[in-house]
Amino acid sequence: MKTAIGSVAFLLATGLAAFTAAQGCSSDKSNNGFGEQTDAGNADVYIPPAVGTDQPDSGEIVGEGCGGGEVLPQKVPVYFEFVVDGSGSMSGAKWDGQVAALKAIFEDQKNKTAAQLANGEMVDTVMGVLVFEDRLNNVYNSGPFPKPGVDIAPQPIANNDDLAMFWGRVSGEASGGTPTLNAITGGYSVIESYVPQANVKVGGKRVVILLSDGEPNGGSSEESQCVSLATTKTSGAKPVYTYAIGVGNGSSYNPGFMAKLAQGGKTAPAGCNPALTSNPDCFYQIDPGSKTSTQITNEMVAALNSIRALASQCDLSLTLVDKDGKPADPKKVQVTYIDGNGKEVVIDKDPVNGWTYDNDADPTRIILNGNACVQARSDEKGKTKVKMGCKVGGG
Repeated sequence: MKTAIGSVAFLLATGLAAFTAAQGCSSDKSNNGFGEQTDAGNADVYIPPAVGTDQPDSGEIVGEGCGGGEVLPQKVPVYFEFVVDGSGSMSGAKWDGQVAALKAIFEDQKNKTAAQLANGEMVDTVMGVLVFEDRLNNVYNSGPFPKPGVDIAPQPIANNDDLAMFWGRVSGEASGGTPTLNAITGGYSVIESYVPQANVKVGGKRVVILLSDGEPNGGSSEESQCVSLATTKTSGAKPVYTYAIGVGNGSSYNPGFMAKLAQGGKTAPAGCNPALTSNPDCFYQIDPGSKTSTQITNEMVAALNSIRALASQCDLSLTLVDKDGKPADPKKVQVTYIDGNGKEVVIDKDPVNGWTYDNDADPTRIILNGNACVQARSDEKGKTKVKMGCKVGGG
């Protein structure tokens, strides 16, 4: 089976370089959100009280910092549901490229999951996949979704049998229309009802990724319903965040719709322009043009890798408890990044190229944006630190 997509390692290594969509990760170094840090201060180690078994790891206080201790935020577990366009317009190089990209992502995740389990660790990423209007889904045509016994519920991809099941689901043929509302409704229902398996970390971030090259069957009315639904889903008891990948040059679908979907789903970068029809910056666009299926695959792998990183490596959970076991003032903190060589730099609070809280009044997560996210993703040995009790806070 692996010969069908060539070297997955090569795709994953080269895809990000091939992908040009910004998605908030600007390369503008004139405003990169970083400044030199001169006092790394590290003293007594303090482990905060348990935060409950129904929450993810919230970080470990490791030193004095600005006087209130230092906490190392932890990556947030992520539960992904892929909602994949299998309509007739996806046939040819677009379909072949999309299938190969998904297979590469699934195989890479299998390798990561297998390594975690072999090391006795809990799994931090699960995936599910729903394909609409492909030949494997013909019985259901325009819905409802998911199709029982065909689409795959979120779960760890832990071994070759799991991988074969995921590969099989995306190996049908493109056919039919584009029932986007029914498809994402099914995706939301699946990810909202997901209960982590015994070997999966709890408290994860729930994410739907829509890959599509066409406008919804219902036109502008259905587009509005989709955006409204995506917006609503971010504020529920189990928030769901929606990423959009448009496959086309903007003429075969409505870029404005995909941009608004990402904005409603709270995944569009701060300050992006939803009115852009070329080089959009609110969502990911793969323009097949005259590209080969391999080129399309590389760009889509890069987009999917970027989404995986943004959802986990740049979204960190923490509990602001100081070294005395008391709640720390979120306005009196300093966030720094330490690279694999031990160099520590201050990250500014900045929604474009720095860090932000998920909730300024009662934060539970640190979000790394733009170049701060690029930095975190580029160094597997790097770590983010939050110093508390600072005289001049960054919160």
